Amino acid sequence: IKGVHYRDAHGAVQSVRATLTIGADGRNSITRKLADIETTQLTRQPDDIIWMRMPIDDTLDPAEDLVTRQDEYNSMFMFRRPYERDWQIGITIIKGNYKEMRAAGIQQFRERLSSLMPEFNERLAHVEWEDTAYLPVNLKRANQWYREGLLLIGDSAHIMSPVGGVGINLAIRDAVVAANILVEPIQHGSVTTEQLAQIQHKVEWDIKLTQNFQAAIQNASKRAAKKNSIGTTIGRKMAGWFTKIPLVKMLPVRLLAYGLVNVEVNPKLLQSSAS
Repeated sequence: IKGVHYRDAHGAVQSVRATLTIGADGRNSITRKLADIETTQLTRQPDDIIWMRMPIDDTLDPAEDLVTRQDEYNSMFMFRRPYERDWQIGITIIKGNYKEMRAAGIQQFRERLSSLMPEFNERLAHVEWEDTAYLPVNLKRANQWYREGLLLIGDSAHIMSPVGGVGINLAIRDAVVAANILVEPIQHGSVTTEQLAQIQHKVEWDIKLTQNFQAAIQNASKRAAKKNSIGTTIGRKMAGWFTKIPLVKMLPVRLLAYGLVNVEVNPKLLQSSAS
């Protein structure tokens, strides 16, 4: 791969040559498809997600938290990252049911939320459809993020679920890791597949952990659980007790906010751009 072909405004095919072509074109990446890079699907759960935010009340709400709830119809997760002014909330719905839910009216949706989060009833009473976003769910990962002359980053390489809103965080991190490793080779006009492999190796284990966490939330569906069994009841009580431990509660929030791989732009690159 030595660059890209494109069609200009007049319909003529043009070419741009490059030492490295980067596919950063999202979950429906044309670059990934053209390069024939295989992906692995990580969940078959037939859910989509309604995403929304809810204002934080500093007099009532904890500084950091992760809350998960479910009933026979929906699973819900809500969390607040450090320093943010809103709760981020995701509610799973059966794939294909969004239009039916909208047709039933906002009041029914509010009541469904309130049944899952009764302590937030007052704030939920003001939710409108305009405050929500419908997010089709997909969760998969490219088996190899690169070919000679090509690198995928962000959702092109690893399609994240909307759970946790981490897609942009991880895409930026991919870009920082890629810059730290590749700027100097690009300046010298040669990038090896070994250097491209370093990028995937450095962050992929964290991507896998995050995607597995997202899949676990999606797969903890009421449709797969025997809600009234004794074992399930005991398990939920134990899980509820365990997640009340402050350190345990903080871990998923920290994971969603920052990931586990701490990266910073190489100071040499900053000096180079400044000069």
